This record gives sequence, structure tokens and C-alpha cells, in this order.
Amino acid sequence: MTAPPTLPTHGIHTVPVNLDLAGRPIALQLRIDLGQMSQRSILQALSQGLLYEESLSLFLIRALRPGDCFLDVGAHIGFFSLLASHLVGDAGRVVAVEPNADNFTWLKDLMALNECGNVTAVNAVASEVDGAIDFYRNADNDGGHAMWDPGLHDFNQRSRAAPAKDSYPSTRLDTLAAAEHIDACRAVKIDTEGAELTVLKGGEGFFAPDRVPFVICEVNDFGLQQMGASQRDLRAWMKERGYDTFAFPQKDHLPILVPEATELASPYVFNVLFSTLDAVAEIWPRVAPFEG
Repeated sequence: MTAPPTLPTHGIHTVPVNLDLAGRPIALQLRIDLGQMSQRSILQALSQGLLYEESLSLFLIRALRPGDCFLDVGAHIGFFSLLASHLVGDAGRVVAVEPNADNFTWLKDLMALNECGNVTAVNAVASEVDGAIDFYRNADNDGGHAMWDPGLHDFNQRSRAAPAKDSYPSTRLDTLAAAEHIDACRAVKIDTEGAELTVLKGGEGFFAPDRVPFVICEVNDFGLQQMGASQRDLRAWMKERGYDTFAFPQKDHLPILVPEATELASPYVFNVLFSTLDAVAEIWPRVAPFEG
């Protein structure tokens, strides 16, 4: 992968990124506002020759095939939607859900810049209800807008000083899947700042391992708590529907099956994979001993 050798310090930049995916070169264009925390993190990773959220990116590269469907819930400005768009190709499709108005504009512009005709962008909150819902703006982190007040977290001092929320359309994933004629989806990524269980419950009729073999969820323990849930609740809900929990190791190594009674503990937010042993074995048919 090639990216800018020098990281700019401010402003809005259009950045070429060249990837080699299993021998297939892909040229992407990213438009990044370095005044925004999460957008800056994307460019920082790329400037170091790394993929953004490397384990997640490498998983998508391994799991998504031409013709597949990918659902990106909490799409931000669309980095993973853009990557998935190239992986699934013209015969596949990507549905990107992003509620925040500013992020949604960046998302649409990024898809247009890269001529991603297979991406459908949906400006809505994914939740348990169809209708309207309050959604809080995070003044400290453009990737931290949430269904709960970000000012409750010590990090978000500007959000605490000037709390702000807007009313946005809300959709259940069951409703969205029906509207978009999605009968099955290879992978779903959910990054909703602690509302992941709420999002999943809105797709109760949609989530089953034979229809959606791979679900990647961010685990934000503080955010889950604000939503009246916990990591244990999230994992138990998925277990009831036939999904095991896997932890992502570094790089592209085999995900680690996590026993039900084992809590994943980290001071940071992190991603987990919900899947089955058979589905994981399908995309990791052979590994070196002690990998991961």
C-alpha cells in the first residue's frame, strides 16, 4: 500500500491510496478534513503504511467476495464502505447507514469521488424503532455522535460544555433490509458508540448465521452502559441467535473464539466478530500453528 509520505497538519486534503488486494491493484481517493479527530486518525494510519483499523480492514478483505452484500451501520465518512465497494465489485452492493448530517455529506462525496455506483447511502439512525429519534452531536470527535449525550464521558469536554442534539429519521434493520430487498448479507459492521445491541434488536428477523455469517461490532463499554446494556448482554443476545464471539488478534491472524464466561477487558473501544466456527473455517481453511 502506498500513501502520502508526509502527514499534513491541517486543512482538507484529497489523498490517493493504492492497495494491492490479493494481487489486484486498487486505487482509492480519500478526502480528509484534518480538523476532525476520526478523519485525522484515518490519514494517520495510512501515512504509516497501515490500513485504518487494520484487523477489521484485513478481515473485510478476506471475507468479502465479488457479488457479496455488505451493510455498514455507523458508516462515518465511508472508509469501510469504500473498501467494501471495491471488494464486492459491480455485481455486489454496499448499504451505508450514517445519521449525522455532516458525516453523511462526506460519505456521499467520497462515494461520488470514487465512482462507487454499488453503494446506497442511507441518512438515518439504525435503532429499535421506525420513526424519529434524538441523536446527540459530539463536538470532540466526528466519529462519536451517539444516541446518548457524549458530554457524559470525561474525554468530551466541548460536548459537555455545549450539549446539542437533533431529531433524525430512525429505521429498524428489519425495515431497511425489506426496503432495500436484502435477503442475505455476507457481512454487517456496526459501530454506533454503544448502541450496538439496540441496532441488533431492530434486526431481530434479519440476523441469523445462515443469512448473515459475519457481524462485526464495536464494543464500547461506557456507551453500552449509557444505553442500559453491557458487553455481556450484547454477546448473550447474539449467542441466542447462534453466533459465537471471536476476538480479533493483530493483523490478519485467525480470530480467537472467546468462551461465554470470559469477559473481554480493555480501557479502549474494540471490535469483536460474531460468527460460527464453520463460517470462520471457510475463510481460514489453513493456518500456521500458534498463529494469532
